[in-house]
Amino acid sequence: MFRGVYPHSAALRYRPCVQQGRSLIFKGREFRRGPLVRGIGGESIMTTKHFLDRLANLSAAVQLAILIALLGTGGAFAADGDVVGEVLRLKNAATALQDNDQRSLAVGGEVMINDVISTGDGARLEFSLRDGSVVTLGERARFAVADFDEGPGHENIALRLLAGAFKAVSGELAARNPDAMTVATTTATIGIRGTTVWGGTLETAFEVALLDGTAVTVTTQAGTVELTTVGQGTAVPSAEQPPSAPVTWAQAKVSRALATVDF
Repeated sequence: MFRGVYPHSAALRYRPCVQQGRSLIFKGREFRRGPLVRGIGGESIMTTKHFLDRLANLSAAVQLAILIALLGTGGAFAADGDVVGEVLRLKNAATALQDNDQRSLAVGGEVMINDVISTGDGARLEFSLRDGSVVTLGERARFAVADFDEGPGHENIALRLLAGAFKAVSGELAARNPDAMTVATTTATIGIRGTTVWGGTLETAFEVALLDGTAVTVTTQAGTVELTTVGQGTAVPSAEQPPSAPVTWAQAKVSRALATVDF
């Protein structure tokens, strides 16, 4: 639940906002007016009670239409704790944290929405998602599947890299919708378009490389670059700076990157 109490008529400006025990919608400072809680980045939610109160005042036919619209994906949208993937390979120790409950991961184990997956020293972990996407994590990585929606026209895979290095191979959803799969990091958002991509830090800056496929976009607050040739990479000094112009990496650098996630 949110820290603190928000009266339905309150208008509270820029107070700390943290959601605990559920998916993280946003964290930071927010603007509250009536039923809406809006983050400074534009994110917003409606309080559940206000929504239900409004729904109760509508006719039965309108209520039914709204519920059909909300459920129209046919269950394709995954909520907190829903199983969306499976551990394929594991070297050394890895855990998943869900709603303050930590569990050890093993080959064949479940990957759920909003699991925070952590790998230990010298560890490697590889898991698949329901659409055939595959993610590989290096040691001391922290990673989460924030959203997974298979609904036609609503395809979305939102991943979060919190620490460490990763490699991702896109699957069916990215094939249907090139904008469906993203990986958000502390400095940039990576758009994976029918592609194999690597991301991590080899020296000082976070870097991204296109290993196979068609294209990768890398976006910060200051701009976007697109990698369109296999072997190209870009560096992201900070979220406030644009990614560097794409350059072709030497094979030695590609090998160093792959070594961070290879079993």
